[in-house]
Order: sequence, then C-alpha cells, then structure tokens
Amino acid sequence: MIVVLASGSGRCATQTMGTQFGNIKGVLNFHEGRSLWQTVHKRYGIAPNLSCGNPDARDYNLAALRKRRNKFMGNPGQFAYVESAHYFALNLDLVELVFPEARIIHLYRDPVEVVTSYLFHAGGHIYGDRGKHPRAAHGWDNWGDCYRLDDHIKSRAEGFAQYWQDTNVALSKTALPRLLVQTNELQSAKTWAMVLEFTGIEGEIPSPKSKFNARSPKHKTQPTHETLRACEQICTWRP
Repeated sequence: MIVVLASGSGRCATQTMGTQFGNIKGVLNFHEGRSLWQTVHKRYGIAPNLSCGNPDARDYNLAALRKRRNKFMGNPGQFAYVESAHYFALNLDLVELVFPEARIIHLYRDPVEVVTSYLFHAGGHIYGDRGKHPRAAHGWDNWGDCYRLDDHIKSRAEGFAQYWQDTNVALSKTALPRLLVQTNELQSAKTWAMVLEFTGIEGEIPSPKSKFNARSPKHKTQPTHETLRACEQICTWRP
C-alpha cells in the first residue's frame, strides 16, 4: 500500500495536489479529510481534521491519524491512499508513528503570496456574513487553527507569517522520504511526472492545469505593507 501525505503552509495548492490523484483508478484521495470525488465521499465520509496550533492536542491528533489508517488502508481494489492538508506539517512526528511508510510531498509557495491569500480568505470575503472561518475555535481569531495571537504575534499578518515559517521548518525534522514541490510549478506536466515517480504511483495526471477551488479569487490581491514587513521579519526559511 502506497501512502502519500502532502503538507505545506496552507494556501499553497494542497487541494489541487490531493484531488488530482483522484483521476487515477485505485487511489483513495482526500483534501483535509474530504474527497471531492462523490463516490469516495459517500462511502468514507469525512476524516477529522488535525489540530495544528494546539500543543495539548497530541492525543487527539494521534487518534485522528490512527482512524485514517483503520478506515482508508487496504480496501479492495485500492493500492494507494493520498491526503493533502496543511495540518500534516506540524504533526509529522505523529505521522511517522502511524504511517512509517508514508512519503511526504511538501508544497512551497512564496510567503508573501501565502500570507496575502490567508488574509483575503480569512477576512470574510468568501465566507459571507459568517465573519470567522468555520474551523476557528473558541478564543481564536479568524482561521484560528493556523495561528494564535500571543505576546510575540500581534497581528494576523504576523500570525500567518509565523505559521508559514513553522510549517516549512518542520519539513527538515522528519525522517520520512520527502519531495519539495514549488506551487508555481504545478501546472507543468514535468512536475507531475516527478511527483508520480517519487510516490511510486503508476498513472497519469490528465490535466495538470486544472483548478479545483472555485472560491479562490479571480484576481491577484496585492500584499499590504504590514504583510511585507511581517514576511521580511519572520519568514527566513528557504528551500
């Protein structure tokens, strides 16, 4: 059984990574615990999200990963389980325990683009009047599973910049086989050929340029001065 878990900072095309594998027969694919392919979604439902900002959630995250293994591994006609989500990055130590055979694809996107995208999406522009991201926990600001305000982080821009830094630094701490992929190269058939070779999955990605997130903005949002300053000060990791 091939296990591929794609990680990243969020806002870095994990959804595209997860859903593209759904084009290959025998691959059980998910993005943040949910499959966009209706036949998979109806049969398996939704897997619980992992917490990525709560240090007290280790037992919960371990249980969530074990539930995935019990639910998604070894089904008839299946040869691979693929899931992509930002929350894997800060839980790679637990992934090693539950999925020692996993291969990690880590998506890298420019930090200014990532923080700008987070701020746009967390600002309520695509979530209507709900204001807060639906996953925000009590006491957390918008998109609270990706950062928490404290004595050192005093703005959402700084919080998302720190999350970008933490999720990328985490990649260097895992012993699992890993492949770094630039988000801006995901429209290249050559990149997908490299991804398939790394995973060991035999198949074809028929439409590398496909976009799956219909709620993404149709225009490029310009970064604020606060975003540029936060990224310059905090986002020091480079591939």
